[in-house]
Amino acid sequence: MKTELTAQEQELTNVVREEWLNLAFNQNTKGINKELFEKGITWLYQRFLELPKPEVVYCDGLIEAVIKITLVKDFDKEVEDYTPDMIEQYNNKTLAPEFMEKFKENYNLKSTYCGWSNFGWVSFYDYFTRIGVINHEDFNNYKDIIQSNVFETFEFENVVFAVQPPSEINRNENGQLHNTSGHALAFKDGSKFYYVNGREIDANLVKGDFTKEQFLTEESEDIRGAMFEIIEAQGEGSMMTFLGAYEYGTETIVHGNGEEEVLTLYRTTESFPELQDINGKTNVPLCWLRLVCPSTGQNYLISTDASFTTPSEAAKYHRPEEVPFELGYSWLSRN
Repeated sequence: MKTELTAQEQELTNVVREEWLNLAFNQNTKGINKELFEKGITWLYQRFLELPKPEVVYCDGLIEAVIKITLVKDFDKEVEDYTPDMIEQYNNKTLAPEFMEKFKENYNLKSTYCGWSNFGWVSFYDYFTRIGVINHEDFNNYKDIIQSNVFETFEFENVVFAVQPPSEINRNENGQLHNTSGHALAFKDGSKFYYVNGREIDANLVKGDFTKEQFLTEESEDIRGAMFEIIEAQGEGSMMTFLGAYEYGTETIVHGNGEEEVLTLYRTTESFPELQDINGKTNVPLCWLRLVCPSTGQNYLISTDASFTTPSEAAKYHRPEEVPFELGYSWLSRN
């Protein structure tokens, strides 16, 4: 049993990692290796389903695939009845309601074992195969499917819909899907997907198509955080101008494990007679606490109370109820 790695084996960890990252982020424009994919899918159907090689329908995007499946499966049409303008109808939300109802059902038929979502664990066992710790025939055959660079698959008894990898990928410095001014993912079929720091959002948000009132009433902290990034990307201080607010206080908290966290309080210049703070005082401003997640770098702007005079005081208030307010705002470990 191997108990330690040689220097060459340690270096190979970086080589394998880069090969799989390169497959996704540099080789994506080359599309699916059809020979490798069809070899792997034939093995899969014969080995586990005892079925002959299925027909493979290659699709230029996830949306194209689901539209084709919906046409054939639910509307008694042929794959050839698909037309590229259906992507535009999808993007413009003009596809018939009954079609979209079936589309949403079929979208959930995506495979859980063929596609990019498996890169992580497959690359892990690929490494151990290369250093001779394992040599599993089924895994080696399965790896052909994943290394073909198929983005997603939809499997049926006699046919597989194979989705080509995205033609354009935009990420932030942490490797998360990210673009505050346009799409983060684009496919050859014309479909686009929008993300801010790894959070999927509606295209209208990226266009800045939201008001101050919509921001204030948005219940999802993730979506509100995305709104913050989009507005702030227009220039430092843009978010405060958007809200009619100013920075009230900033603190840098050094936690027990050495990590630093910057907390900032904002409040509007305007006060509102209908508002009341936790002490019962009325005619107070709107206030927010800005936190930056140490792990992901994502910004969160949380509505807070006007009575707080320091960011750490506000941060303590927003911890889970079971944490006593008197306990200092600090952690020893985030694990």
